[in-house]
Amino acid sequence: MAEEYQAKSAIIGKAGKANENDDYPIFINLFSENNPHKDANALPIKFLEFKEIHRIKITDLEINYLLAGSDILINDLKTIKIDVEGPHVYISGVQEK
Repeated sequence: MAEEYQAKSAIIGKAGKANENDDYPIFINLFSENNPHKDANALPIKFLEFKEIHRIKITDLEINYLLAGSDILINDLKTIKIDVEGPHVYISGVQEK
């Protein structure tokens, strides 16, 4: 079931090791500011966790890959939509351009 959230940015990453099927626990942190990884005081407005995820598919959004933590950053959001279907997470949304 898809959920839509109001947020300015999101960080997506792995939250642990893979299971025997190569599925990972993941997190999606939603923030009220852009580039939260640069602000030591930035706290998520929403913290989402999902277990046993095999694939994340992001459509129609401009993303950044953060090499230091192997996380994905999405800035300039108006809304973000997250849909979980079995071991897959589908992410879309609206960005300010």
